[in-house]
Amino acid sequence: MWSIILTIYLSCKTPPPSEFGIAHSDNTPSVQNTNTYEVNNLTFVPIPVGTFMMGSPDDQNGRQPHPESDQDIESNETSFQVTLTHPFHISTTEVTRADFFKFVEDDGIGNANCLEDACPIQFISWNMAAWYTTLLSQAEGLESCYTCTGSGRDVVCVSNFESSGIYQCKGFRLPTEAEWEYSSRSGTTMAIWTPNGGAELPNGIEFDCGDHALSDGTYLATLAWFCGSSDHAMPVGQLLPNDYGLYDMSGNVWEWVH
Repeated sequence: MWSIILTIYLSCKTPPPSEFGIAHSDNTPSVQNTNTYEVNNLTFVPIPVGTFMMGSPDDQNGRQPHPESDQDIESNETSFQVTLTHPFHISTTEVTRADFFKFVEDDGIGNANCLEDACPIQFISWNMAAWYTTLLSQAEGLESCYTCTGSGRDVVCVSNFESSGIYQCKGFRLPTEAEWEYSSRSGTTMAIWTPNGGAELPNGIEFDCGDHALSDGTYLATLAWFCGSSDHAMPVGQLLPNDYGLYDMSGNVWEWVH
C-alpha cells in the first residue's frame, strides 16, 4: 500500500575515528558532534556510534510475508552484530512534498495519496531520491555524494565514493541500511521501538488491520501509520518519536537507503 520516500544524512564535520563506517567489533567511540542542524526545513539530529544486532532472528513474529502481502519471497535475512564507527546526522522526518518540490518540479505522476505539503514524498525512484540529496548538497555548498545525469524520472545517479568511502562524503546522502536500522531501533533489541524499550508483534493472531497491542501493551497506532489506523500515507511527525527523536520509522511509507 505504501510508497517510497527518503531520509537523508548529513556528515559530521569532525573527522571520524576509524577508516570504515561499519565494523564487526565491540569498539564504540563516543559521538563527536552533538549539534542539531536545520536545513531546508529539515531538522537533523546526531546519532551516536555504537554496536547493535542488525536483522531479524528467524523466529521473530512478522518476519515472513503475510498471506495478503505483495511479497512472495520468504525472508532469509540473519541477525548479526554490527558496529557503526562513524557518527552521523539524520533528518527527524521523512522528506516531505514541500521539501522535495523546492528542488524538483512536480510532474503529476505517481498517484500520491497524501497531497498536503507535510505529506512524505511518494512514488519516487532511488535515483530521484539520490538526486534530491545531491541538489540539496549543491544548494548548501557541500560536497556531492552522487553524480546524477538527466532529470525528473529519467535521472540516473551513481555514488561518488566506492564502498565504505561513502562515509567520507561531507554532503547529504541516503543513509546506509545499517544506519537506517540502527536509527530506527533507537536502542531497542525488539522488533519495534516503544517508549517502554521496545516490543514484539503479538503472537497467535491472524493477519488483519486491527490496532493490536504489542507485547509490552503499547498500541501500534500510537507509533505507526498502517492499515489499522489509515488507508493512505499521512503527514509526517504526528505520532510518537523514538528515543533519537525520529518520527515514522515504522509504518507510513517505505524509505530508500544508500
